[in-house]
Amino acid sequence: MTKNKILFFGIDGGSWSVLKPAFESGQMPFLQSLSCKGVSGVLQSTIPAITPAAWGAFQSGKNPGRTGVFDFEYWDKEQKRGFFVSSDCLGQTVWDILSGEGYRVGLMNVPMTYPPRPINGVVVSGLPTPSMESAFTYPPEIKEQLLALFPGYHIFNIQFISQNLIDDPILLTEALCDIVKIRADAACWLLDSQPFDVFMVHFQANDVIQHMLWHYLDPRHPGFSKSIQTEIFRRFHKVLDDQIQRIYTTFLKNNGSIDLCCVLSDHGFGPHFKRFNLGNWLVQEGYLKLSDVVRMPLLKKITRTLRVGKLLNFFITKDKVGRMEHAVLKSKAGAWDHIRAFSVGRSNEGFIYLLEQEAALRESLAKEITGKLQNVTDPVNGRKIVHAIYRKEDIYKGQRMDHLPDLIIDPAEGYSFTGHVQANSGLFSSVQPPGDRHIGKHHKDGIIILHGKDIAARGTLTASLYDIIPTLLYMLRIGIPAVMDGRILQELFSEDYLKQNAPILLDAKDCGAVDGPEHGYSADDEKNIEQRLRDLGYL
Repeated sequence: MTKNKILFFGIDGGSWSVLKPAFESGQMPFLQSLSCKGVSGVLQSTIPAITPAAWGAFQSGKNPGRTGVFDFEYWDKEQKRGFFVSSDCLGQTVWDILSGEGYRVGLMNVPMTYPPRPINGVVVSGLPTPSMESAFTYPPEIKEQLLALFPGYHIFNIQFISQNLIDDPILLTEALCDIVKIRADAACWLLDSQPFDVFMVHFQANDVIQHMLWHYLDPRHPGFSKSIQTEIFRRFHKVLDDQIQRIYTTFLKNNGSIDLCCVLSDHGFGPHFKRFNLGNWLVQEGYLKLSDVVRMPLLKKITRTLRVGKLLNFFITKDKVGRMEHAVLKSKAGAWDHIRAFSVGRSNEGFIYLLEQEAALRESLAKEITGKLQNVTDPVNGRKIVHAIYRKEDIYKGQRMDHLPDLIIDPAEGYSFTGHVQANSGLFSSVQPPGDRHIGKHHKDGIIILHGKDIAARGTLTASLYDIIPTLLYMLRIGIPAVMDGRILQELFSEDYLKQNAPILLDAKDCGAVDGPEHGYSADDEKNIEQRLRDLGYL
């Protein structure tokens, strides 16, 4: 039986507020043509709209309650420590399903594919791969071939982005263009060297350029520059469009046809003006007390990455202040007895774990914290900084609920939350270009472009990340596991097509994670993952 040919492009952080002006400027004719020939629209991200949660949901079709993946780390309540997430947490993914159906799959730089799992095809993993020394390919021998042919290839290491690059938008843009080009070189090499029915390549550089240069891209930002926006479009977005077309053409050449091309993002982007320090707020409100648990000898014992940040000077001398972790609290008997709630994360949203043991007390604490946070306002402009506060039970379901924070705080536009406690920094801090690496922040509205022979719809579409894989399996006439949370995007198809292709739901149990160890990282791996994520600004 002839296999359908499917091509995916992941544009990390792709946002219509940037791509539409880039289309109009004439710098992205290929993506614009795909959009016009097919269907395009808003692809709603996960809550939170963070890389691991979103790309994990896309590949598994499952919400974070089934996988435990809401950020790059989750916190284990029993061990009271943080763990990095990995591909193992996702359980069965679409790549496993397609491999089982005989499709040959190629993946390049897709987040949440480390460690690379055996599939019928090739995996070159993406974030959070620990380092270039790690075993980041399947089969393993692909790594040696890849690095021999493309010695400048890396998963995504922005240590080369020095302060002078951040200060110069043109130099930064050119550096990120080089990453895009070598990614495309490697993708085309793979496509030419062996056959693939399904192929996905992911471009992280778009996320970075929007984090760092959002003020030049968004006309609403006080630092907006039309001339620099034009230069970024001409230099970066034109190169991105050219390389996507090049990969598309190579895939088409080697397969003779493309039955479906899907361009998608994990989230969109928006303005970022201020951070609110949730950890400091919990200390201020008396929910988190650290004075009894901080001791200098404990600094040598810290090996994990769930930090509470730089602590107050009167706990330890200023020249020895260092980053601490919530894991330090387990080192002193009774330390957790002093803490009713604590926060984690350094992304957009705020995450709070409630530590009251009794259900009634925990419910009362949830209401109390929610009520207080909903009334917090910016002291400068009087704006409320919270858009919504979710209970995990209201938005997630699954057997990994115990890994998730009890409260998930969605900030108002322009604001973000940080979980770590920061010495003498107050509650609010301004996001100022060019020194800050997060001038832009994630937004829930991403992008989707679909073009293929069975797509009858034209115009606009609104969908969720959870919907893509069920819809793909439906198109391929493959049973859809009942544990998937998305829907079939029936509006894409004609009525005749729908009548002829009734989906079959599998009677599958909720296998939100594979059997066996979930982590498997060595101490060196964890150190390297930590550094990589810190470079990206996620820790």
